[in-house]
Amino acid sequence: MTKLGIFSWFSYPLPIEERLQMIKQAGFEATSLWWGDENKHLQPEMARKMGLHIDNIHTPFNHPNDFWLDNLDGEDYLNMLVSCVNNCMQHNIPVAVIHVTGFSTPTEITQIGMDRIKRLVDIAENKKVYLAFENLNFLHHLDYIFENIKSDYLGFCYDSGHENCFHHDAECLSRYGNRLFA
Repeated sequence: MTKLGIFSWFSYPLPIEERLQMIKQAGFEATSLWWGDENKHLQPEMARKMGLHIDNIHTPFNHPNDFWLDNLDGEDYLNMLVSCVNNCMQHNIPVAVIHVTGFSTPTEITQIGMDRIKRLVDIAENKKVYLAFENLNFLHHLDYIFENIKSDYLGFCYDSGHENCFHHDAECLSRYGNRLFA
């Protein structure tokens, strides 16, 4: 049965304990965790002690366009995502939400970027962690990835706000709804 949940980051500084308590008191049964906080490894236990199910983590997304470039920054981004997948396995969190491009104009789709995604998917399959790629302001990268990489562990994270702001006619749920993980 699906649990009613909300993202734990409220877009302004507030200690995670207070945010989780507010989430629980508001009647939510689940939460998603921002995985860029210093105390991220304490958050899963804190949420579970409050009776909250953890739907997913949202991975940090500093410079995701580097993912597609043949440089060390692209390897660093991949390594950070691999670390997040390992953290999901360690903390028994089923899904990692990922940006494969930034909000600025994304770089071109490249073979090195696709190779990195394939490596990440292989690791996720091995660790039994699902990857949910989020819709941002451009969708052609998602289209290409979903057309060219087949895996039960590769899916979609739907952000209704992004669709409303950036591509309100794209009908993301019709387009990727069969891959919806988050």
